[in-house]
Amino acid sequence: MRFRFSRRISPAFSPCATMEPMENSVCIPIDPRALGVLRALEAAGETAWFVGGCVRDALLGRPAHDFDIATSARWQRVRAIFQAQGRHVIETGAEHGSVGVVVDGMVVETTTYRTESTYSDGRRPDDVAFVDDIALDLARRDFCMNAIAYHPERGLFDPFGGKADIEAGIVGAVGDADKRFEEDPLRILRAVRFCAQLGFDADERTRDAAVRKAGDIRRIARERVFAELEKTLLAPACGAAIARYRSVVEAAVPGFLQLGGGIGRTARALDSLPTRADLRFAALLAGMEEACGKGTAHDRLRTLRAPRKLIARVNALIAALDEDCDPVPLQARLLVAAHSGDIAFVRDLITLQTALAIFDDASPERGARMSRILDDLESGPVPLKRADLAIGGGELIEAGMPAGPSIAATLDALLLETIRGDLPNERAALLAWATSGSCPCEPGAGNIFQKSLKKELTKKGKHRNIQTRA
Repeated sequence: MRFRFSRRISPAFSPCATMEPMENSVCIPIDPRALGVLRALEAAGETAWFVGGCVRDALLGRPAHDFDIATSARWQRVRAIFQAQGRHVIETGAEHGSVGVVVDGMVVETTTYRTESTYSDGRRPDDVAFVDDIALDLARRDFCMNAIAYHPERGLFDPFGGKADIEAGIVGAVGDADKRFEEDPLRILRAVRFCAQLGFDADERTRDAAVRKAGDIRRIARERVFAELEKTLLAPACGAAIARYRSVVEAAVPGFLQLGGGIGRTARALDSLPTRADLRFAALLAGMEEACGKGTAHDRLRTLRAPRKLIARVNALIAALDEDCDPVPLQARLLVAAHSGDIAFVRDLITLQTALAIFDDASPERGARMSRILDDLESGPVPLKRADLAIGGGELIEAGMPAGPSIAATLDALLLETIRGDLPNERAALLAWATSGSCPCEPGAGNIFQKSLKKELTKKGKHRNIQTRA
């Protein structure tokens, strides 16, 4: 990356000189620590404005937490000003003209006004020029709502109509939308994320450019794609956003478009789920597992460099989606035992099944009844995993049983009997039954709790239809 230092550009040549962008009627609350940084820069003869998310969030009526300042001061000058005050200055972004000024625990990011050239790597500009004009600095930003500057005395400096976009619920690119997305294709995903977070929609030119340039997302580092996609899925209006911008989602998660008409149901499920990454990624990928083949969810998450723990949880939830269960205590106990006594996992499974309407009767009422039963199981005496039994493998071996796989099979058989209520969870009773010869010991017979659950459903004449997820 190269740096150039430009002379001060006359306002007559500013890209917004004829747009009358000033508005003095807006008063934004600024943290005194951040305000002190701006005042110190001005006292040193520099100009400075608050920019970015703090301005946007204030106009949205949301509290601002991070305060960023754009200034005419070069970063070395900023460092000198605040080190002279005894302040700690963080220089990790100095190569881009940014330093962090630490004031009573708050880091105020301060960046020199700059312009940028082409982005050969689709992420960082090849050439940065430091300038003295806030208008030129705002012109390099991604969206109009993020290209607003604020000064406590001068008010808003809004050359691209960002305030009007916020009031209209619009995400609009600054200037040429195609160029903004070519500079950094991640901005395409950011546009979708802002729509999901704010309930906005992109204007026509931005939306069309996002669709045209969606393929460029494939050249972005996968970790960056995952981070934006996760923020989108955790947003309040994520369902509408992914349905509307399905071609963008397809570029990030290949195979999404194969859901076809199932995209609408996936969108509704996402909006109904708790704001948790594991549940929402599972909802997004469940249909793709069916449409694109087993293992699709794992492959997509691994390609996105998702955390291993998240991948494992999503895989487990999707694998268990077709596990049926009536909202009755015995079947609920069997389902929990089939998952090693993990009641929290079964809760998540029922929540996901309900959101995706996996079964014909996977209604919210069924989910609520199951939740009440699981509440009782958490506080009840019935064992749900081997460790809950009043006897362990060591005691079975001491009683003369050979060590090996048969021990685990015997413990599972004992657990099944106690779950059914046919055997009390007492040491003497369990040991007597295990050594009586009546205990069916079948090592490698699979998950006996799932088999028993299916038998229970068959006894009741249950043949529920599983809804296709694609």
